[in-house]
Amino acid sequence: MKVVALHYQILHGKPYALPLCDIRVLGRTGAASLKVLIDSGADFPVFPIKAAEDAGIELPSYPNLWVQYGGSVTAGRRTDAVIVVGEKRLRLSVVFVQKLEFPYGLLGRIGVFSQFNEVTFLEKMKLPRVELRS
Repeated sequence: MKVVALHYQILHGKPYALPLCDIRVLGRTGAASLKVLIDSGADFPVFPIKAAEDAGIELPSYPNLWVQYGGSVTAGRRTDAVIVVGEKRLRLSVVFVQKLEFPYGLLGRIGVFSQFNEVTFLEKMKLPRVELRS
C-alpha cells in the first residue's frame, strides 16, 4: 500500500492546526505552487485563476460552473488539470475562481479522495498529518 503523507501547517493567527498542505499545479508552460486545505466538505478542488495563469493552463472563456464554499457563491471556470500532491501526480477537474475568500485553495472530495482507497487525518501527532493511501 502506497502512502502519501502530508503534514499540516498552522495558519497564522489560528490556535489550531488545519490540514493545509503545499501542492503544485502543472500546466503547458510551467507550474504554480499553491497552499491548499484538504477539505472533506468541499465537492471540487477550487483554486485561484492566478494558479492557472502561472502554470499556463487554458481556461474556458466564460465561467461554466457556480461553486459554493465558505458561505460564498462565485462563478468558476472548470477544466482538467494535473496537480502534484507529495510525490503523486493527479489528473482531476478543478474549478478556478477569480477571488477566493480564503488565503488558500481547496482540495475537495471529487477527483482527489476518489483516487485513494483511504484518507486519514492524524490529529494527535506531534506533527499532525493527513495520509492518502492507494
